[in-house]
Amino acid sequence: DQEAKIKPILEAEAEKVKALRAQRDPNAPRSERGERFKEMRAIQQDTQDRVNPILTPEQQAEWAKMREEMRERARGYRNRS
Repeated sequence: DQEAKIKPILEAEAEKVKALRAQRDPNAPRSERGERFKEMRAIQQDTQDRVNPILTPEQQAEWAKMREEMRERARGYRNRS
């Protein structure tokens, strides 16, 4: 039941992130990149706000841990470029 509720939320997040990345311009001014970062964080926060009520407290802790690990991997990937 939880999976059926969460899957469309994650799919919607993936589509929003994909669209935002498609707009990315590596030559954009720093302020524009900052705005895009804020938009990305808003998408992630919206997803978290929609997923957390579906999960148990233990699952919420695991979900937060997984999301942080993904962020760390993304930071590492960006630092290698």
